[in-house]
Amino acid sequence: MQLIRILLILVIAAVTTSLNAQSTANLTMREKMQMFLQQDAFIEPGVGFRQIRLGITFSEVLDIWGAPEKEEKSVLPGSKRSWFYKPEGVSLIILSGKDTVDTITVRGTPASIFQTLEGARFGISPDRVLRIYGEPSKEPKEDLIRYPELGVEFAFANQRLGQIDIIEKDI
Repeated sequence: MQLIRILLILVIAAVTTSLNAQSTANLTMREKMQMFLQQDAFIEPGVGFRQIRLGITFSEVLDIWGAPEKEEKSVLPGSKRSWFYKPEGVSLIILSGKDTVDTITVRGTPASIFQTLEGARFGISPDRVLRIYGEPSKEPKEDLIRYPELGVEFAFANQRLGQIDIIEKDI
């Protein structure tokens, strides 16, 4: 009886794996990017996401996430560009920099899947961010708490976390 259960579990696992491979084979790059982003929900201060990190080139981003939904470039020579990705209806990711990504901005609502590794989720209060990260080295403002030594800034609207900026750490 135990052997039959094990064989049944192995058959179900094989069929599920096969169906998952077939179901992702026909997805567009945007759909694949959305699936990946939904799995890569943690933001590391001073670093970024698991695959999209500060310092990565925009051509590498293109290979990993595909073309952005929107791109903005300044008309000034040597200026930054910004690529916009909307992986879910309640979040927006903006990658900014000249040739490489030097800022990752994530905007979201309490329904967003994204959060920092330490647990700062969209919709929390400034007091909660202070409890998670401690007192910042820069004096907090009503709508902004900065931790340049960690490489992260938190922006608030109506006393709720609405934006996380990942920046290079100040050393």
